[in-house]
Amino acid sequence: MKVRYAVALTDLDLAWRTSAGSALLEAALDAEEDDPETVTAEPGVPASVLAGTKDVVESLARGLLDFDLPTTPPQRARVYAQMKGEKAWTRVTGSDQVPYAPKEKADRSSPRIDREIAELSAPMDEATEAALRESLRAEGCREALVVWQEQDVLLDGHHRLELCRELGIAFRVEKRSFPDRAAALAWFLTAQRARRSLTPAWAMYYLGRQYNATKQTGFKVRSGQSDRNGRANETSAKIASETGVGEKTVRRAAALAEALDALDRAVPHARRAVLNREIRLSRSQIEEALDKGVESLDDLRELAEPPERDEFSEILRSARRLRDSLVSYLSNPRDDADRKRFASADAGVRQALTELPEVLGGFLRDLGVAETPSPTVGEARP
Repeated sequence: MKVRYAVALTDLDLAWRTSAGSALLEAALDAEEDDPETVTAEPGVPASVLAGTKDVVESLARGLLDFDLPTTPPQRARVYAQMKGEKAWTRVTGSDQVPYAPKEKADRSSPRIDREIAELSAPMDEATEAALRESLRAEGCREALVVWQEQDVLLDGHHRLELCRELGIAFRVEKRSFPDRAAALAWFLTAQRARRSLTPAWAMYYLGRQYNATKQTGFKVRSGQSDRNGRANETSAKIASETGVGEKTVRRAAALAEALDALDRAVPHARRAVLNREIRLSRSQIEEALDKGVESLDDLRELAEPPERDEFSEILRSARRLRDSLVSYLSNPRDDADRKRFASADAGVRQALTELPEVLGGFLRDLGVAETPSPTVGEARP
């Protein structure tokens, strides 16, 4: 099959500055009388199509990929290949890829997207997404998307697929066989846990899902309880050893995963909203939501909102604590070190303490309670 090659114009200019590059380019120019064709090999990168016989062009392409351009740091020329009949140019990253013959035909078809698996795919932070986008633009989609062969369902590469569609970049698929959905999900969870950009919440959830998916029948464990017959759970011990965490952490993660999965069945997309911290819920709040039978994300948001501040209750609790602390202090004689500590305390703290009797008197008068004269802080001790 006929293949055309092109090199980025800026890299072509740099190649002329080297003895090896100029020798290669002169040989190609001798074989071409017309001006070389200029194409856009990728967005924002104009490139010159290499001309001449097949042997000359392939030799030039290999040569440009084998030596460093005079840049800081040194880099290789950006060389592209285009199969006959195709519009897209593919970047060739090594001389061993010339002549260009993809091991697998670039696939622009879309594997099926499973709703549950897509929902379980952790989001990508902005920095990681930007780096992936730049990598796709510069090198194409190097890693194949992993597809469950029997069901044609995408298991790994949801973000890459989305960006490839957006950028118009071809991708390959690697099909893997799994006996059932449980096995496919287990592989998916393992692949997700290997991602470097996972947030702690997602990492904890995947850990719990892995445990719940692999624990042995008859060894179900509730958080904080020992296993049946007092034996340590073999599955949690194995996972704890593999991941470098304690068994209690594994079981807490399992309890969290179970609660989130139950919540997601009651309120679609709730699990993702909680793990992405769009709705901040503790595990006890998740269980409370399940007990209340919440039906929407708005119900969860209301549950996540902190209760209105009860200032009067705060005053009563603070008053008791302050009274008990003062009584305890006055019952234990101190030396002059305390006076020095008070003198060196923050001015705002000293002012608050000296104003306390007056503020407390105003509080009692506002409530209509007979005011009892209170000594100032300076009069509290002889």
